[in-house]
Amino acid sequence: MWVADMDFLPFKEIRDVVRRYADEYIFGYTYASDALYQSIIDWEKSEHDYVIKREVLVLIEGVVPAISIAVQALTKEGDAVLIDTPVYPPFARTIKFQSAKARHQFFTSETWPL
Repeated sequence: MWVADMDFLPFKEIRDVVRRYADEYIFGYTYASDALYQSIIDWEKSEHDYVIKREVLVLIEGVVPAISIAVQALTKEGDAVLIDTPVYPPFARTIKFQSAKARHQFFTSETWPL
């Protein structure tokens, strides 16, 4: 199953929430609420005993863009990035597009760490 596979019927509770949202709000770009930021801050504290400030939080809408930003921020051209394979192809491509070198760690049923 790929990351984007969504061929299943969601729970009734989820469908109800989506319907309520559709009845009450606009479809378009929205901004993160204060409650969202506070929930992230509270979760980091309760789960990891880590205190963060709101101004350091950057919300990114998507895993692939987040990986791209991380590679840009943390590597220089020609640096190596270790990725486990098999991997979702856009994850590997984003490394290549940033002029970094992908170093693959191949997993098989015999070498899988779990």
